[in-house]
Amino acid sequence: MSYAITGLMTYLDALWKFLLLSSPYFLFGMFLAGILHGLISREILQKLFGKNNISSIWKAALIGVPLPLCSCAVIPTAVTLKKNGAGNGATASFLITTPETGVDSIAITYSLIDLPMTIIRPVAAFITGITAGIFQHLFNNETTKKINSNCCDNHCCDDHGCNDHHSASSFHHTAFLSRVSNGIKFAFTELIDDMAIWIVIGFLTSALIDCLVPTNFFNELNPVSGRILIILICVPLYICASASTPIAASLMIKGLSPGMALLLLLVGPATNISNLIIMQKYIGKKGILINLLSIVAVALLLSYATDFMYSAFHWPIDIKASTVQHSYQHLSSEHNSGYNPILSTISSIFLIMILLKSLSLSLLHKLKRTKTN
Repeated sequence: MSYAITGLMTYLDALWKFLLLSSPYFLFGMFLAGILHGLISREILQKLFGKNNISSIWKAALIGVPLPLCSCAVIPTAVTLKKNGAGNGATASFLITTPETGVDSIAITYSLIDLPMTIIRPVAAFITGITAGIFQHLFNNETTKKINSNCCDNHCCDDHGCNDHHSASSFHHTAFLSRVSNGIKFAFTELIDDMAIWIVIGFLTSALIDCLVPTNFFNELNPVSGRILIILICVPLYICASASTPIAASLMIKGLSPGMALLLLLVGPATNISNLIIMQKYIGKKGILINLLSIVAVALLLSYATDFMYSAFHWPIDIKASTVQHSYQHLSSEHNSGYNPILSTISSIFLIMILLKSLSLSLLHKLKRTKTN
């Protein structure tokens, strides 16, 4: 019994330290995500890349990188763009870059990993989206009939209804501050609701890895077979960009190379079976195959390139999250000179509260729906 209690306390200690390190950055990222959501309407997106040309592809990738939409939430937006004239190239580019990264996941990457990975991750997402978009434009650019559907076709928005909070008619008549306020409200309600379960899974898993996996466990992992294993696991399953970050950080502490970690960060959020099935209705089976091959091939190449850069430029693999293995005093050492214990504690408690609120509301909604059926 004493071993079980000791193990539980060690696990909770690791989990708490992950929260202390990442919560302020995560909440700041969500705040920025809300501002972006408030200021960028679907009408603006349609004007930027609502046409079937090469220019719309890189615009879709560029806009998709910071946008705060998870893999599920991006589907309604992509469908709306598609039915308003966006080509398969721009649609694919947006579908890939948006869930792979965002201002929230970029912030948490900096808090848990390091600056090079913080820069490499969005750049890699941009390259992946551009590549898939161009291949779609070249080999799957058949004109498709207009889509007469709404966001609930994929059941992603069951928890929130199908109201377009940024319709063209209301967007221009809303004051700037009101738009920002509505966007921040969206970030800490609907967006958190979409991601809550995955964020919790990400933190719980990362703490478990930290406690159970021996140090340098992945040092002897074959670079080829290890990458294949990551792809086989990540392609069918889904974990959002923010939730995948603590998992990648904890695996890097145990010896996973930065390139392999990047592979997980790119493939995990961008692919999952349910969304592939949904989107094949809009971009075709050929389009889904092109997306999958593009994501895997580009992610693999960038994975090897990342390991090469870390080696060639002698970047230290000194993961910030490795401080979970040390005492609280080490959190405020020079290695984490920006660590503020009061801010981190308040942020962690606030994050736990909003996650618990989202999970409880989701559970209540499902219970009501079950009783209704």
